[in-house]
Amino acid sequence: MNGGGVRRPSRNLFDDAPVGLFTVDRRLVVRRANEQARRLLGVHRRSAAVGRRLLDELDDATGQRLLTALSSLAPADGMSMGEVRWRRNPGDPRVVRVEARAHPKGDDVLLAFIDVTDARAQADSAEHRAQHDGLTGLPNRSAILDRLAQSMDAARAGQWRLAVMFVDLDHFKELNDSLGHEAGDGLLCAVAQRLRTALEGRSVAARLGGDEFLVLVPTLLPADDPVALADQLLARLGQPLELAGKLLRPSASMGVSLFPDDGTDAKTLLRLADLALYRAKQDGRNAVRFYEAGMDADAQRRPRLRTELEQALVHSELCLHYQPQMELATGRIAGMGALLRWNHPQEGLLSPERFIPLAEETGLIHPIGEWALQTAVTQLRRWRERGLEQLRLSIKVSPRQLEQPGLDILVGELIQRKGLPPRLLQLQVAESALAAGSPRIFDALGALRRVGVSLALDRFGTGASSLADLPRVMPDAVRVDRSLVARLSDAPDGRALVKAIVAMARPLGLKVLADGVETDVQKDFLKEIGVDEIAGRITGVPMLAEDATRRLLGAPDTL
Repeated sequence: MNGGGVRRPSRNLFDDAPVGLFTVDRRLVVRRANEQARRLLGVHRRSAAVGRRLLDELDDATGQRLLTALSSLAPADGMSMGEVRWRRNPGDPRVVRVEARAHPKGDDVLLAFIDVTDARAQADSAEHRAQHDGLTGLPNRSAILDRLAQSMDAARAGQWRLAVMFVDLDHFKELNDSLGHEAGDGLLCAVAQRLRTALEGRSVAARLGGDEFLVLVPTLLPADDPVALADQLLARLGQPLELAGKLLRPSASMGVSLFPDDGTDAKTLLRLADLALYRAKQDGRNAVRFYEAGMDADAQRRPRLRTELEQALVHSELCLHYQPQMELATGRIAGMGALLRWNHPQEGLLSPERFIPLAEETGLIHPIGEWALQTAVTQLRRWRERGLEQLRLSIKVSPRQLEQPGLDILVGELIQRKGLPPRLLQLQVAESALAAGSPRIFDALGALRRVGVSLALDRFGTGASSLADLPRVMPDAVRVDRSLVARLSDAPDGRALVKAIVAMARPLGLKVLADGVETDVQKDFLKEIGVDEIAGRITGVPMLAEDATRRLLGAPDTL
């Protein structure tokens, strides 16, 4: 620089390049390396880089591919090797893009190593987010649909079957509302983890949204029993866990479709599994249902049925039937069970299994439940006026009714207005309603207990709750589920299960009632082991109030 200034050393484009540049021979031996290239090698001095073999820095497959490519590279020609792994530092793995250009007049080759580690990490992260659920880390709907399509292609080629399982948590909304969204998220993550490890790694699980999951079993072997696999999965999901300081026993409903038995395309399999899931909810939840012919017709009927159900109360199409409950020790009628029916104008008399799940979904369960309670309590008052002063009346209440504030006030006012002893009204609560551990349900049961009504756990023995729930509810009775009664004759463990329920109930001071009793053999066994009361065809079919009154007043005192 003129005027006595200091001259700075000049640098060339090779040294100043922001990427790693190597001049190598055709055997990938380094002849020259710039500063960025030396950083990749982990050396500082120029001389330390010269003579190094780049083959030592690349995995064997990449090194051999690069050697082969360079051997055929003509003078002045260029090529790209794409992205490769640079393995100099195992603790800091780098991803580099390799570009090559042969010297115009010699055998040397200029290699450019462009570090794209951060960009690749960002791209991988974006791809992962696009394919996975942000809360649970499970694959999302898009990812599982891709996997389902691939699995069906493989199944066609291999001529094997696969299973699609829709999983929906029971009573999740109630739990999420009562315990808070943080606990709800915790439950979803716990369920996701259980799904990851379910079926011994043979399945792929995804979260579709909300509390809905999908499990894909890509390969069903000839020896596999899909029912057993689904039951195994449901049992895994039902194991207790602690969240927000409370012990929860989650339960789920599951619908299953099979390829190619039920459908040969993804859309059909998903739709049929969803239909089966709805049937599982209809049947009381905490259950597995496989798609069966006829579910399609039910699904098509559902929107029309919803509209008609809205009009059923207005048009007085709902009614209560009453079934006698017999005291085994004396043979007398100790109570009547009020059973809801819908006298549909076109389809005839419908059982509650056909419309109560729909009523719960739409919120119609609240006016329907209130009507049923008012009607049942009014009928009990009429029977008392006819001299049946000790007759007890039992009626089911839905978990959704328990979730609605004020049920205890409604029941208390009804009883007081009709002048009834509270103990003569028994409210039946499904055992599955306790499974989620919703504080609202336990609070509602406590409030009803303070009103003085009798409480019974319905469908007991289906495994949805635990003994720890009994002191919290303080029921007066448990009702053995009809599915267990049906197994008394043909299942080796049927009698043992009912005996165990009686043995558990006695020390707690609980009465035991059995539903669905149809034969003298069942009745005699239940009496022998100490069951207090039974109901079923053997005690009388459900009947209208007029027929029930004639039965109560006109029949002998014993059945």
